[in-house]
Amino acid sequence: MIIQYIAQIVCLLLEGLPFCTIHVPGPLVKQNVLASSHQLNLLFQVFKVIPTDNIKKFSELHSYQRERPLIETDEYEARQLLNKVRGHLVLLPLFFLSGDNLQPSLASKEGIAPTAIWT
Repeated sequence: MIIQYIAQIVCLLLEGLPFCTIHVPGPLVKQNVLASSHQLNLLFQVFKVIPTDNIKKFSELHSYQRERPLIETDEYEARQLLNKVRGHLVLLPLFFLSGDNLQPSLASKEGIAPTAIWT
């Protein structure tokens, strides 16, 4: 039951992709996903958490880390945003560093080993 619910949430996020064939029943799941994504965006604004779907490449990661989080620059505003967060549903960032090739080079000892070892 829980695995099916997680699969439904993932397919809702990836809606329109050819490998996602699970039908998401009813508005309750969509409402929960939208609410949790809004709350997650608030947490990203306040704390600058990593990983995030907003970072697709390592170069973006370095510039993202240079920015100071809102909790350090404006604590009052950060507390106001955190007061809006309710519940415990959090979305897993699926596209973090998706624009970079993260496989080791073939010249390294990790590159010689089969990729099944690392997954």
